[in-house]
Amino acid sequence: MSRCSLKVKAGAKIPGRSHLISEVVVGLDHHLGWFAQVFEHGVEEPFIDIPKISHRYLRRSERSDCRGYVLSVLDRYCDMSDRYTSRVQELIVLDLDPGEVPRGT
Repeated sequence: MSRCSLKVKAGAKIPGRSHLISEVVVGLDHHLGWFAQVFEHGVEEPFIDIPKISHRYLRRSERSDCRGYVLSVLDRYCDMSDRYTSRVQELIVLDLDPGEVPRGT
């Protein structure tokens, strides 16, 4: 499983919410598929948690749908001028595990 903490856009907020976003985490779990979590300052639980599922394994089409949602989270809340964040996005687009991207890139 990979888990990448990405750079958040300055002043990013979830529409209709008062807290700024503190962290965006994306990754790939080889059983569950693509996931994204968006955390707000002062709130423990993620406000956005993709996928919210009750069963252990997803069909291939559901994994692909989750990847699209993850990419939309990146576009909306992440600073794409950050090289690491941009490289993680490239690998997600290619449906490759971003867990091997070194933090310094």
